Amino acid sequence: MRVTQLLLLLFFAPLFIAPACLAAETQDRNIIELSADLQVYPLTDDVWVHRSWADLAGTRYPANGLLINNDDTLVLIDTAWGNDSTALLLEWVTVKFGKYPDVAILTHAHADRIGGLPALAEHHIPAYVHPMTRELAASQYPEEQLPEVIPGLEKHASARLEFLEAFYPGPAHSPDNIVVWYDSMKLLFGGCAVKSADAGDIHYVEGSSPEGWEAAIGNIQGRYPEATTVIPGHGAVGGAQLLDHTRKLARQGNQP
Repeated sequence: MRVTQLLLLLFFAPLFIAPACLAAETQDRNIIELSADLQVYPLTDDVWVHRSWADLAGTRYPANGLLINNDDTLVLIDTAWGNDSTALLLEWVTVKFGKYPDVAILTHAHADRIGGLPALAEHHIPAYVHPMTRELAASQYPEEQLPEVIPGLEKHASARLEFLEAFYPGPAHSPDNIVVWYDSMKLLFGGCAVKSADAGDIHYVEGSSPEGWEAAIGNIQGRYPEATTVIPGHGAVGGAQLLDHTRKLARQGNQP
C-alpha cells in the first residue's frame, strides 16, 4: 500500500508543481536582459517597463520607467538610470518599434529619471518636465540638453501631452515630482512618489516633503480613482493598493 501511495505521489506531484514553475518560467522568458544594469519586459504588446540599476553606497537599486506605443506615437517615461543604460535602451527601442521615441516625459530631476538627458539630446528626442524639474536640471546639464516644460503645467496642476496626462500632486518624494496617467489602460505611472508593496518605510531623501507626501498621494487618488495598474518608481508593478500603502507609510513617517 505504501509503495502504491509513493508511486501515485511521484506521478501526480509534477502536475501540481508544473503550473507554478511554468508561470515563473514564462515571466522569466518575458524579461529581456539588455545588460547587467538594464532589463525590459512587457505589460502588453505596446506597453513596456524598463528597469535599470545603479549602485548607491555599495547597494544596487533598481528603477522603473515606461515605454508606451499608441498608434503612431511612442512615448518614453523617464530615462534609464544613467546615460549609458539610456543609450542602450534607445537602441533596443529602434529594433523593437522601428524608431526612437517621439517624446519623453521625465517625472523629476533625480538621476534615475533624467540621467539619460545627453542620450535623448543626441538623438533629438524632445523631453518634457515640470517647470521645477527644468530649473533643477539646469544646474546639472548644459542648455542644449535641458528638457522643455510641459505646455500648460506652468499654470495648472495637470496638462495633456500627446495621449497622456501629466499631473503635479504637490511635493512628496521631491518638490517637482509628477505622475503620468494613461487613460486607455487606467494605468498610473507614479514614479518615486509611489512606493512598492514591499517598501517598509517612506524613505526620505534630500528634497523630500514629510509634511506634503500624504496629501500628495491623496490628490493622486482623488484625480485617478479608477487606476487599476500602478507603477512605482522602484519595485514591482501593482494596483491601486500601492497608493493606500504609500499614504500609510507617509503618515507613519511624518509622525513625531
